[in-house]
Amino acid sequence: MQWTGASKAGILYCVLFLTFTILAAGQTPPSDSPIPPSYFGMHYGDNAPSVPFGGRRLTLSWTWVQKNRGEWDYKRTDSLVQQTLKTPNVDLIGGLAFSPPWASSRPNETCPVGPGACWEPANLQDWREYVKAMGNRYKGQVHYWEIWNEPSEGAFYRSDVGALVTLTQAAYEELKRIDPANQIISPSPVGASGFTWMDQFLQKGGGNYVDIVGFHFYFAPSPPESVFGEVAAVRAIMAKNGVRKPLWNDEFGWTGQKLDERTAVAYIARAMILSYAAGTSRAYWYIWGDPKVPLPLVREDGVTPTLAGKAFGVLQEWLVGAVLKSCTSTDIPQAWHASHAPWICDIQRGDTTSKIIWNPDGPAGMDIPPSWHVNRARNLEGEVSVIPPKGTGYGIQPLLLYWAQ
Repeated sequence: MQWTGASKAGILYCVLFLTFTILAAGQTPPSDSPIPPSYFGMHYGDNAPSVPFGGRRLTLSWTWVQKNRGEWDYKRTDSLVQQTLKTPNVDLIGGLAFSPPWASSRPNETCPVGPGACWEPANLQDWREYVKAMGNRYKGQVHYWEIWNEPSEGAFYRSDVGALVTLTQAAYEELKRIDPANQIISPSPVGASGFTWMDQFLQKGGGNYVDIVGFHFYFAPSPPESVFGEVAAVRAIMAKNGVRKPLWNDEFGWTGQKLDERTAVAYIARAMILSYAAGTSRAYWYIWGDPKVPLPLVREDGVTPTLAGKAFGVLQEWLVGAVLKSCTSTDIPQAWHASHAPWICDIQRGDTTSKIIWNPDGPAGMDIPPSWHVNRARNLEGEVSVIPPKGTGYGIQPLLLYWAQ
């Protein structure tokens, strides 16, 4: 996450100033709508999660379907789409990206995703044909389309912002022509450089050709509370550019050091809660099915859930169908900073209000105010206990407090 040049430093200063203004006021985006199952998205490989999830994001790469002009091969993309649709009530994001060498404007240059793949095509009409092919083939199956992956870091895109605005406009036109209900997601940058990239994309008019703004809110090496500051920063950039559209966290997770199981449970739950509280409409965790990642959701067999994997399901029992009214703390951090004070979230389900509490710095205790009207506590393993009248203990893992007859 390196910054170079005075212009980038100026943009960062502007972003952080706006972010600080939001955070200092303690504001969270108000919502009276219940949290839908679709908020809980997941990336996965060959095996679908054994816990509930409402959405999947995958790549329908141009390099897979058209290795040569006029030659189409849909076996790989068909398999991915059909595999996803086996799970009921799961929305699918189809990622459009990566120029094959024959179409690329830089066919002799290479990057991690292949020769020529990180540059725009030499002929815009070739891109339009690819987009039309995907849109027609998966009409009625894929409703959300993301244009390119992480263009801000150099691993997936190495051309200028303006070229990607042009590709986004062309994809928007073609996909809306195929089905007006198609929803277009912006290219989704990541990291501190992603703030600058998104600001430039919106300044160049990219916001006119998307229905949803996408961003990847990875938070390592900071704890999950950083997500709140990162989302606030992107919301500030959107407001600065007059863009009032949904913001999706369509890929994030933990990329730091390997976590013990207790901390892993805490991190995935806090990140999912705070991404929503800060203002994202969806959050897609990366990844189910890989036991080697620093925060694994499955055990070595690639299938059996870890405690963190199970917690992803338990958290949905807490939140889906409820209204998250607010999440507050006396120490709401900026992006990539830690929080050192307890958090309290208010949840409303019908006429009943519950609380979620945790302390990022470890074990703590508090006397529960009678005004909270709670008498039970449930942890992320599903265990229920009676709340003592004095000195309720809690810590890094969120705890649900509620009333039971």
